[in-house]
Amino acid sequence: MGNNLKGLWDFLKEMSRIDNGSLVTTSSITCLIKVLGEEGSYCKLSMQTGCRKAIRRRLYEANHLFREMLFKGFVPDVVTYNCLIDGCCKTNRIERALELFEDMNKRNCVPNRITYNSFIRYYCAVNEIDKGIEMMRRMQRMNHGVATNSSYTPIIHALCEAERVLEAEGFLFELIRGGSIPREYTYKLVCDALNLVGAANLIDDEMHKRIRDGIGSRCRQQGWWRKFSNQGKLFILNHVKQSRQEVGRLLGHSGGATITAVGVNSGTTAGRACGADSNNSKGGCSGGSGGGYH
Repeated sequence: MGNNLKGLWDFLKEMSRIDNGSLVTTSSITCLIKVLGEEGSYCKLSMQTGCRKAIRRRLYEANHLFREMLFKGFVPDVVTYNCLIDGCCKTNRIERALELFEDMNKRNCVPNRITYNSFIRYYCAVNEIDKGIEMMRRMQRMNHGVATNSSYTPIIHALCEAERVLEAEGFLFELIRGGSIPREYTYKLVCDALNLVGAANLIDDEMHKRIRDGIGSRCRQQGWWRKFSNQGKLFILNHVKQSRQEVGRLLGHSGGATITAVGVNSGTTAGRACGADSNNSKGGCSGGSGGGYH
């Protein structure tokens, strides 16, 4: 898709001249920026090798597109900034990411948890853990988001790797006190690290039970969703179809074919199971994982 981005952008610009700019919007430009910046990862190996060269080129194009967006008078939103910041962090361009972060504040664009998580993951990947912790604390202090698994997990993993085990255990407890349950691998990592330093007793039996019960409950729930989405899609769609036909019959329509307002909405159980997304009011049972942290 990357090879066709210039053509797509040229098409959007041409269409904007034809339809007085209603097609080229902040959202459409943000989609292009997201495609350009979504490649890459926080893997330390990728940051130390040349495999990010092509990704850097695409990110350069994303930044160029962002500047052109500003020049044309479009106002970037938090999604636009998040796409660029995440791409910069993944390609080790932390200075540019911080510039964008400051630009957000100047434009009164409030960052959210996704914004901060990009910095947290970067700092943990390059072993600047304290800066990652400070980013999470800043998010909490400014009330810009609630720290959940996606925020705590990279910090806990990095602390364990750096042999700062007692701090990792403290963040694990803080995560649980906040109402979240750690992922199974994170829990095992902390337990193993505590065992190595002879501090396994820091997690008592009650806390072990609470964590294990929470992990078990989450696994059962995920298993139910998988089963439901695979075996229940056809039933749900048939049920919705019958409901639409019944509504049509009651309203005097034949077959309910003209009743388009009744469908699978993404806010319902049926919508999530059938892959409806938040921008489409109709269900699309295509075998995907379903719409519905990050």
